[in-house]
Amino acid sequence: MQANAIARASIQELLRRRGALIMLIALPLAFYLARRDIPSSAIVVLALGVGWAVATLALFNTVNSLKLDRRLRVAGFTARAILAGRLLAVLLFGLVLSFAYLLLALLDQEVARPGGVALMMMCAVVVGAPLGMAVGLLLRSELEGALALLIFLATQFMTNPDRLLAHLLPLWSVRGVADWAVWSADSGKLIAGLAHGATTVTVLITIITGASAFRLRVHPPHAVLRERTQSPTDTATNRGRVE
Repeated sequence: MQANAIARASIQELLRRRGALIMLIALPLAFYLARRDIPSSAIVVLALGVGWAVATLALFNTVNSLKLDRRLRVAGFTARAILAGRLLAVLLFGLVLSFAYLLLALLDQEVARPGGVALMMMCAVVVGAPLGMAVGLLLRSELEGALALLIFLATQFMTNPDRLLAHLLPLWSVRGVADWAVWSADSGKLIAGLAHGATTVTVLITIITGASAFRLRVHPPHAVLRERTQSPTDTATNRGRVE
């Protein structure tokens, strides 16, 4: 119940930022139109653009809610519910966005494996959401977080897929699944891509859980406050012992 309440509040907050939402929705479309004359490449950059947009959305949502989360924690919400609610809200946005762009790809291109393209989109959303949250919790700033995502994702776009560096980046799972869905039928590349995505999500969830538990921990009452709440009798007794 707590997680659902957090998810609803997060969705309402995201919907209020209409300008940012429009730009994030336009981001994958811009990538797609830039490569539209090369169908296979256009679909891959479309999926990577969806991942980039979802990660940026998760970053903004996380940074903007840092102060609110502390108040929610004091009010009795668990750190796990707060984390799950915010992640659920971003995932729902990402799934809607990926479904819309999947329809665009299917209607505008000749896609041999629609299920493979859908799997690419799913990898981009499932990895992008915790990636943006992890960056937001670690850097706690929209500007620094956006620059960090720019480094991660622009490097993913520009690095030769055959290089080891490309395999170490968060959204490599999208390229791995694309090798199977768009360029070849090698099931080994599909398995490698899915394994990379599962490993990346596990690492990111571990970072998010640790950072949230540390940031939202509830401190016990200070020793000074306990002394101030002592009874007058105890205080007089202690004063007599000192005298």
